[in-house]
Amino acid sequence: MTEQVTLPAFEGAKVTKSAIRLTKAGDGLSEALEVEPKTWHLGDEIALVVRGTVTQVNHRTIQGTVTRLHTVEASEAAEVPLEQAETNIADAHERIERLRDERSGQQRIDAEAKDPGPLHVVDGGGVVATPADADPFGAEDPFGTGPEAA
Repeated sequence: MTEQVTLPAFEGAKVTKSAIRLTKAGDGLSEALEVEPKTWHLGDEIALVVRGTVTQVNHRTIQGTVTRLHTVEASEAAEVPLEQAETNIADAHERIERLRDERSGQQRIDAEAKDPGPLHVVDGGGVVATPADADPFGAEDPFGTGPEAA
């Protein structure tokens, strides 16, 4: 199970959401573009890395929900190869989806979990996972029809 973050209360009220506001995000990149111009076109997909400092923390109540709003002032920005960013973005997406599922009561099977082997149907129609080399009926050859019987 993924560790759930608990936000600190604000003036006795439970804080249930957090948000970010990014300021001056283009300043560092615009300075770099003066020296190394780029030509991007409508629809181009690019990836940027931004470094910044949290300069404000505010709390807003909207429809009874208290949200912690972080203002981050960007100090540096750089374009990175899209392929490099895709791994980080995919990892973040997977983590967020896992947290959403857990909050809704769903649990995921870990994609890296060991494969239990083939599934065998047993009496009553139930499905039981057994290792590939195990006898699903608990006996080596209950009917004496295997190669040992010959």
